[in-house]
Amino acid sequence: MPFKYNPYSGTLDYTMGPGSGTATVQFNTDGASAVPTGAGVITLAGGTGLTTSGAANTVTINLDTPVVVSNGGTGRATLTDASILIGDGTNPVEMIGPLTNGQLLIGSTGLSPVAASITAGSGIAVSNGAGSISIAVTGGGIAWNEIAGASSGMSADNGYVSSNAGLVTLTLPVTCAFGTILNIAGKGAGGWRIAQNVGQTINLGATPTTTGMGGRLDSTNRYDSIQLLCITANTDFVTLSVIGNITVT
Repeated sequence: MPFKYNPYSGTLDYTMGPGSGTATVQFNTDGASAVPTGAGVITLAGGTGLTTSGAANTVTINLDTPVVVSNGGTGRATLTDASILIGDGTNPVEMIGPLTNGQLLIGSTGLSPVAASITAGSGIAVSNGAGSISIAVTGGGIAWNEIAGASSGMSADNGYVSSNAGLVTLTLPVTCAFGTILNIAGKGAGGWRIAQNVGQTINLGATPTTTGMGGRLDSTNRYDSIQLLCITANTDFVTLSVIGNITVT
């Protein structure tokens, strides 16, 4: 015995049923009085989560509890402003957020996602803004340094141009991570020398230098150049490329 809304008359029609005593009650949806016809009186009573109120020809029906998920609702009375809704089976939906600048939803196997920011790695910078994430490379590769004096210490992932009229001595870094690159290019007439610290060795092909502070590599021409790679942190270096004739000591 369902209600049936009549869009043409603006009424909600309810038929008591077939057979003897059939009556139709109309509940006007335009605010007018309900007009019962035929025999019988219908009383509306609140069900689960519903209450009714009113008198005479007016009845008000109120929804007291949120509509559950299984009935197409969210299971919640309110939703946090600017939050993201996450399904949880037939349980009330979860709310994550609101997210702060640069936050994203990051998946977690078998669990609800979490709000997190991108973490910058080596040589990477992350800048978070309102509705934006900017990722930039901070390392610009090899930084070149012109050495006009007689000597200089070297730093990881740097290049050096020896421009002195006399010999330029360039000393390996004491602390040097595996994978560090060092470049030396000749320019000045005096050429260059690569000096070592205690325990360090440079391998030029099959020929190693003397381990420690007595070992070195020397250019023979002002424009000789070399590239070194650290293959054991702090101590061992190998030559990746060479231009010119290098003297090994």
